[in-house]
Formats: sequence, C-alpha cells, structure tokens
Amino acid sequence: MRKIIVNFLAMFLLTITSSQIAFSQTTVIFKPNGTIGKDVNIGDVQYTNLANLNEGEQNVLNINAWTFSDNLGIGRALIKFDELASIPTEAIITDVKLKLYGVSSTDPNSSNSVYPGSPFSQSSNAVYVQRVTSAWDESIVTWNTQPTTTTVNQITIPNSEAQYNWNYTIENSSELNTMVQDMVSNPNTNHGFMLRLINEAVYRRMGFYTSDHTDSTKRPELQITYLYNDTCNSNFSYTMPNALDPTTLTFNAKIDAGQHIWRYGSQSLSTSSSFTHTFTPTNECKELTHEVISSNGNCSTYINLYICNTNQDTTSIDEINSMNNAEIIISPNPSKDFWNVSINSKEKLSAEIIIRDALGKVVLMEEKNIYIGENNIPINGKNLNKGIYIIEIKGKGISYSQKLIKQ
Repeated sequence: MRKIIVNFLAMFLLTITSSQIAFSQTTVIFKPNGTIGKDVNIGDVQYTNLANLNEGEQNVLNINAWTFSDNLGIGRALIKFDELASIPTEAIITDVKLKLYGVSSTDPNSSNSVYPGSPFSQSSNAVYVQRVTSAWDESIVTWNTQPTTTTVNQITIPNSEAQYNWNYTIENSSELNTMVQDMVSNPNTNHGFMLRLINEAVYRRMGFYTSDHTDSTKRPELQITYLYNDTCNSNFSYTMPNALDPTTLTFNAKIDAGQHIWRYGSQSLSTSSSFTHTFTPTNECKELTHEVISSNGNCSTYINLYICNTNQDTTSIDEINSMNNAEIIISPNPSKDFWNVSINSKEKLSAEIIIRDALGKVVLMEEKNIYIGENNIPINGKNLNKGIYIIEIKGKGISYSQKLIKQ
C-alpha cells in the first residue's frame, strides 16, 4: 500500500455539565403597615378644590361615584407594595393573591352600595384593578397629578355581596401573575395598582381598608409564591478567535458576579470571568473546570478537553489509519473550494464520509458506494469557513482520518 505522509493538528471537545440548576419554592406575604405601606385616595368633587387635595393617611380606600352636597364626586385609590423589591429579579412567579378587606359598620360612609336589599343594587359597583405605569408619591399625589395606567391585564372585582365586611381576594389570575412578574423582573416599573369603578356614575361605592388601619389583620395583603435558582451559575461558552489556530480558545462565563476559578487539569488558567488562552497540545484528555464562588453558593461546570498535536513527518497513514481494502489520496490540500477524494478500492463497499470542524461538530456527512478500482469523490467546501477540518472515511476495511485546510 502506498504511504501518505500526513501532519495532524486536531482538537476535540466533549461538553459535560456537572452543575445542576436547582429551584427552590418560596412563599412570602406582604402586609405593610402605615409606615411602609403605600396607599392613597384621589378624588374630585365638582365645584370644590378636592382635586388638589392629598389623602395619603386615610383608613379606607374609597372607590366611588357619589354626590356630596348635591355635587358629583369621583374617588379612586392607589396601592403599591414596595416589598416586591425583596424578591430576586430572576425569580419565576407561580402564584399571586391580592387580599382586600372590606369596611365594617364603623365606617358607614365607605360601605358598599351593592348588597341584598340595597336601593342602589341596580347600579353595578364592580371595580377595575389596573396597573399603574408612572411614579407617584403617597404624600403628594392628588386627582390632578394622578399617575397613568394601562388596561392591559386589568382585573375586575365583581359587585359586592354585602354592605360591610365584604372581603375580596384576587387569586388564580394569570393577569395578576403577569403584572407582578414584570414588577419583580423590572423593579423600576413597580408603580402599583389603581382601583376605579368600571362605571363612574352615581350611585356606586366600594370600600376596603388601607395599610394605615389600626387593626393589622384588615390591611391589604399580597401573597406571592415564586421559584428561584438558589445555586450559583457556572455555565460558560467558548469560541475560537482564529479558525486556523484551534489551540487558542476564548472562554466567557454566563455571569460576571462572584469569584471565578478556571483550571485545565491541575494547571490554573485564570480568575477572570472571561479570558483567552493558548493551550499546549498534549496526548491526553484533561478536564477544563470553571468554578464560581458566589453569594448563592459554590458550583462548577467542566468539559473534557483533548488537544493533541502529532506533527512528525515519519508518521504514515498506515500507522495512523487502518485500510485493508483501499488506498486514499485527498487533493488539493489546502483548498479554497473543493477537495477530491480518490479511493482505490480492492472490493465493492459502502463508505461513510464525515467532515468535522475543529470543535468536533459535523458539518458534512455523506454515504457513498465505492466500486472496485479508482473512485473520485468531490467534496464541496464553498460554504465552509476558512479553517481546519477533519475528514473521516469509514467502511468495510477502511478507517481513515485526515486534516483538511480551507483557505
């Protein structure tokens, strides 16, 4: 068999992720008091200056359309839970409950207008809960300076069923989940909610207690269940800056935060979140490990990295490849567009031709019928990027591999 002298420069990577993403489920209940609670009434009454009045220290959220000394007045309410900022922004919200507690008979001027026997029951007092889309200050905001809202994902509180002590819980609401998820993921968008009558025409009223109420059990409550990855993240990506030099790789951690430790076998490579390193080829497979030490714990991800360099002209194809049935010549090599694979076979057989890039990814795979005698198989490399590739040819009595260079 004719001897063909070849040089090899090949790198094979097999990724094995050892770090696990573990999610823990947490339920938190926010029931703020008057100090940290944010809720306020805003109202307007015809022929008065109420529209410029701030009502940030009221015990009751008055959502109403009523007459005051024969003048039409409209009341809306704002409520915000600043404690949402305590939930990690990466958390996945799975369940939200907003609990509102109805006024008692000690606050008759804020009682519900719809209840059995009420003379106003023909007028619905259903309320919209809308997301607020601009900032407001509990101690400053008025009707004339009220924030903007959106109808997207708005929720309806239905007609009240009792005049007093009618509590209502918004739950199993995908709309509420969506709004809260965005408030958590993007804390600067948490401006809370507005409560307003769907129909702001007299005579309609619905009342709930605020965070300023002396009875802590009557204050608004937000219950949230969420999932959070409580382990650190050591996953990373890698690239080859120069396709003609597969021994040089750039590694990029998915997250910059924390202390980073990179090792190749027993060799320390870097303590940065991202770095570039040129490896010295070896004849053994080693682990490249990325360890992260963060506030969420320690974790590591590793890959099996094999960089070999056999660059001796005394190495023959007979020593590297097993070919009992054929002689193979590939030309031209290097090539700009095409290679010709010449296979001189002793018998008819089927052969698989595989081309891999320097990272081991298959970029071409074909199965060819090989006949007795000389077979010429063209390989189209026009769509391949410049760089180093490995061609493998496998069949009965053939196990062959060689470096291809695309110029």
